[in-house]
Amino acid sequence: MADDKDLIETVRNVLSKDKNYMLWWLIQQAKSEWETLRERELRPHGATMTQVSVLFIIMLIGDEATPAEISRRTLREPHSVSRILDRMEKAGLIKKGNDLPQKNLVRVRITDKGRGIYRQATRMNSINRVLSVLSEEEREQLSKYLRKILVRVLEEQGTPRRVKPYPLSHL
Repeated sequence: MADDKDLIETVRNVLSKDKNYMLWWLIQQAKSEWETLRERELRPHGATMTQVSVLFIIMLIGDEATPAEISRRTLREPHSVSRILDRMEKAGLIKKGNDLPQKNLVRVRITDKGRGIYRQATRMNSINRVLSVLSEEEREQLSKYLRKILVRVLEEQGTPRRVKPYPLSHL
């Protein structure tokens, strides 16, 4: 028991001096709590944050939306996107269909129900309320820093795919 207390104290001392780890921890805490807030806001509308994010990406891509393109834009593995799209199709939010000129290509389109949920989600103010604590200049700086971190993380992972993280490329 005394050894555990010594170890815990040692870890606390190290962490209090490791500014990079503490910054990473702060980012994780803010992300986690913000996701909880957003999920709570979306729950009454029958949607998850992931589903609304995918709807957003499909809206940005338009008629050219394919599972592969959605995967690239969301920075998710293709098999994960496939499962998400299957659940969204069962929920009536999207419709998958074969491309007429290329029969082996699947196109993803948003249904009326999906558009309705997307509209409701974009009217919710938690994102604006949270970001209102930052000035326009601070938002621009934060965007710049987060893009820089994202690029570095992808480099560290050796991510081979061409990255087009949609909303970041448009900020």
